This record gives sequence, C-alpha cells and structure tokens, in this order.
Amino acid sequence: MTSPDEIRTTVKSIIASIKPFAEGFTDIRDDDPLFRDGSGRASPVNLDSLDALDLAMTIGEHFKLDSEEFERLVESEDGLGRLRTVNDITALILSLTEGDQPVARLANLQGKEVNA
Repeated sequence: MTSPDEIRTTVKSIIASIKPFAEGFTDIRDDDPLFRDGSGRASPVNLDSLDALDLAMTIGEHFKLDSEEFERLVESEDGLGRLRTVNDITALILSLTEGDQPVARLANLQGKEVNA
C-alpha cells in the first residue's frame, strides 16, 4: 500500500510534469490552491481547466483509478474544481484505493451528503 506522503510526492511530480516550475515540484505546498479561483488566495501553480483534465487523467492512469466514482469526477467540471489542493487529491486517491468508504469520501469532496 502506498503511504499518503508517497502519494503527495507523486501528485506533485505529476503537477510539475504538466506545469514545470523553476525550482521543481517542491514549490507546491500540500494545501496551496492549484487553480486560480475567486477566493482571492494566490495560486503558485495556476493550473487551468485543460491542465486539470490532464492532471486527473494522469493520476487516474498512474494510480489505476478505474472506479466509477473517479470517472464521474473527471467528467464533472464541478468535481474537478473540488480537487483544489494536493491534500484534496491525496484524500481522493486514498479513498479510492483503500476501500475506506470511497463513495462517502468522494461525495464529501464534491460537497454532497451521503447516507452510508
């Protein structure tokens, strides 16, 4: 099983391959926003919607996330928008690979309630 730290490092590497940085992927903190949004919080990464789709597809392939929940997330612009930080992405990967109530965790990431 892959640890959360290993997942975070891999996610950061994937982000850096999509949008290279002068200093490398260590510039991305786990809770930094990955996208520009209306919150006023600056994003050191500034991924756009095409980058987000590329990120989701690469993560899905790398971690072998073939579940229906992941596919629904990738197909939903709102769902992709909820994966705002490396921590968000790590939580999703863990929920889909560990079998620890993945539907409930995914719904939580998507801002929905699930009665489990």
